[in-house]
Amino acid sequence: MKFGKSIMAAAVISIVIPLVFIYRGGSWIWYMILPLWILAVLFLGYAQIRRSTSRHHDAVVRSLEQTAIRTLNHHRHDWMNDL
Repeated sequence: MKFGKSIMAAAVISIVIPLVFIYRGGSWIWYMILPLWILAVLFLGYAQIRRSTSRHHDAVVRSLEQTAIRTLNHHRHDWMNDL
């Protein structure tokens, strides 16, 4: 999880690269690259958040399934004892 956050931090900080070239009097190409760069960082962030949310959702579902299985096993054991 920490690795994903550091990648996102590096991606956001990398936006400074085209800004530096624009500030230093770069050519018009950097004005074209900057929005594309920002879109790429936003896409990377969206993909990272979506992947993280999906993993968290899967973990919650697995935990709920395991809890249900343990509960049903416990009650099955009790029912078998009653019979």
